[in-house]
Parts: sequence; C-alpha cells; structure tokens
Amino acid sequence: MAGIFTEHTKKQMLLDMVNSFADSATRYYLAIGKSDEWNDSDAAPTPVNSEKEIRDFRNNIQSILRTTDVSFVTPRYNWTTGTTYQAYDDSKTKTNNGSYYVITDTNRVYICLRQGKTDAGVAVSSTVSPDSLGTSTSAGKLADGYVWKYLYTVSSLNQSKFVSANYMPVTYIDSAETGLTTIETAQRNVQNASLVGSIVGYRLVNGGTGYASKPTATIIGDGDSAEVFLTFDSSTGSILKATVRDSGSSFWFGSGYSFAEVSIADSATTQAVIKPIISVNGIGADARDDLRANALMFNAQPNGTQDGNFLVDQDFRQIGLVKNPTYLDSAFTGTAALALDNMEVTSVSGFTSENIKDSLIRGTSSGAGAYADDLDGAIIYYHQNDATGFTPFSEGEQIYDSDNPSRVGTIIAGGLNQGEIDKYSGTLMYIENRSPVLRDAQQTEDIKFILQL
Repeated sequence: MAGIFTEHTKKQMLLDMVNSFADSATRYYLAIGKSDEWNDSDAAPTPVNSEKEIRDFRNNIQSILRTTDVSFVTPRYNWTTGTTYQAYDDSKTKTNNGSYYVITDTNRVYICLRQGKTDAGVAVSSTVSPDSLGTSTSAGKLADGYVWKYLYTVSSLNQSKFVSANYMPVTYIDSAETGLTTIETAQRNVQNASLVGSIVGYRLVNGGTGYASKPTATIIGDGDSAEVFLTFDSSTGSILKATVRDSGSSFWFGSGYSFAEVSIADSATTQAVIKPIISVNGIGADARDDLRANALMFNAQPNGTQDGNFLVDQDFRQIGLVKNPTYLDSAFTGTAALALDNMEVTSVSGFTSENIKDSLIRGTSSGAGAYADDLDGAIIYYHQNDATGFTPFSEGEQIYDSDNPSRVGTIIAGGLNQGEIDKYSGTLMYIENRSPVLRDAQQTEDIKFILQL
C-alpha cells in the first residue's frame, strides 16, 4: 500500500517540537565531537540511520550547548531580474512547483500568484522586483505581467540566526502576541486580510479546439465572487490563457471555496479543461503553509571556550541535537558541559597541550587506548570509540603516546573521572557529519543545522 504524511501532519509534528522549547522540562542541546580523523582522506561519510551510528556519535561527543533558537525554514530563492518564476499551484508539491516565491534585497518575501506570459501563453522572465509592491495586504500586478503578494519580512535578528545560502526562515505572528514591531504588524495585517477559500489562479490543462468565439466560463462551487478571464485564439478556436479576472489593482479571487470547477457550456471540437487553484486557508493566512515549510533550523553559537566547556585549538567533525541529557541520573539543566572523560596525571614528560591533541594514548598495564583531545595543566581529556576499544584505564598506571613512547605520564589514584554529562543519556535526534572544523579561542561558531520531514 502507498501512503504519505500530509504537509499538515508534518507541520504539526514540527510545531509540537517548536512548542516543546517553551516547556521548562524539555531541553535541547547542540552536541559537537569527533576530533579524530574519519579516514585517510578525512572525507566525511554520509550518516547511516542505525543504532551503531547513534552509539558511535555518543562515543565521540566533546561538548554540548543548550539551544533555544529554532525556526521553520524553507528553501531560499532570491529574486533576480531575468529569472522565470513559477506560480503557486495547489496540485504540486514544493519539490515540483519550483521557485514560486522569492526573498528580495530588502528581506521581504513574496509569493507568485501569476506567472508573466505573452498573449500566446508563453512564459516570460521577471524583470520588475515585487519590492515595488511594498507590504500591501493586496496582490499586485507588475509591468512584466507577474502577480505577487507580500507575505512577511525577515527581521535582522532572524536573518543572522536562520538565513543561510540555501534556506530562509518562515514566520507566523500569533493573534495573541503584543508589542509587535513594524514588520510583525505588517505580517499580521496580511494574515488578517487573507481570503479563506479563494481561487488564486487557474491551471489550463487543455485549451480545447474549434470554439466559434471566445467561450464563457462559469465558476461552480461552494464559494462566491471568483471570476476567470480567458485569452482566446480565434484562428484555432483555442483558449491560450486562463487567469483570475482583474482590473490591474483589484482581483476577483472570490472566497469561501472548499471545492470548485470551471464550467464551459460552449460547444467545441475538443472541450477545454481548466482547473481552479484554491487556497483553502487563504494566501498569507500562514506563510508556513503557503511556502510548505516542512523543516526546522536550529542555531547555536558557541563562543570560544564557552566558560571552559568547549575546547579550542581542536577540531570537530560531527554535530548533533540531544534532547534532555542527564548527569548522575538527574536532569542536566546547565547551559553547557564538557562531555569528555578525563584523567589526572603526574610526572608528565614530553606531553604539551599542542602535541597531545589527537594522539593515541595507551596504558602500560591495562592496555587501554584512547584519543587525547586536550591537556589542561595535569588533566588529559580523552574519548574512546571503536577504533581505540573501550578497555578502562587503571589508576596508578603509566600512559604513553603510542607514536612517541617517550611522551609519558602517570595516572594518580582517584584521577579517572567521567565527563560532566552522561553521553549515553537523552534522545539523540539528529546527526550530521562534516569536514573538520578547527575551533579558536577568539571565534564564535555560527552553527546551523536543519531537521527536515
């Protein structure tokens, strides 16, 4: 049997996750890790959705940082003159509808309701920026024939957090929100002015043939006031275009339609087929629906050492999202944590904070192995994974660099300690493998990652 999750289901699942951020008992953390190389070429492999992949990620975690920055996002299309854009079509998915919306240089987002076309029905490129329409609640037709409608503006804060080369945030202003900014007020005005059950366009499936004159089309459905305008070719008796009737500044979208059809009573050799494109909730009522935003972007910005919880002059190759990690069987509620195990050593010889990083250290009596991540005074931070094995180190034994045996130290009694969280706790919701990212004490990483349904 074939089945799908509808866009409404995807939206609700993501919305439930967004709403959980407001729950004090639910905490999401960015996790970074894996300082050791992927392979000889150090090329990041594609993650495999398996229990082993999850376990391997946990083994490699270095640090976590709580994130509360999340937004619905959708693929980004910049308005560029000379580009041919599609029109919104309720019969298509986001994937096969193409670029039917744009973001402009002023960070305004517009949806295309009509593609510019010649009288013969041939698509033309867009040459007039929809920015000229401003933040009006009404659709507008431009000189190139395109009809656009303003949806919202990406704020400077959301731009810094959620705009990337390929994605942009999609916002919704709740009716209960107060103290709105100018751009939020403009979006709410659009939401309130949307026409429920409006017919925002017509899809010409077949122009027909043999009509003696321009036929008359009637809209049949449970709404009212929608009207269609036909462009007719008298030489072939065919319909070339079907568009929403307009006066240039006013459009007969109608409202109240949950179903509709275009009826043509005129006789012809081949009857034309025209399908109405219906926006059930109304274009602009919720931009997340209009732009089919079925992904969330999370943003976290670890700053330098993040109060001693993040390593510097060390790299990472994995990022993830962990929900509700714990420490000693209690909920972890801190902002950040260093997840690496550590050992306190004496008689350190040859090891420095520079040369110890990524070395494979071993215990002389236990035979244990681990990748060293950092040396802070007499504390060595390390992690074990499948490559090193998981044999525990022993108190009092000597450890050495397997590639440079002259570099040695001795673990003191009571000097073996677990990280500040239980790496194997919480729900690991997302894994992403990357090329190595080297951290610096003076930098703040802007880490964006996307969870898509």
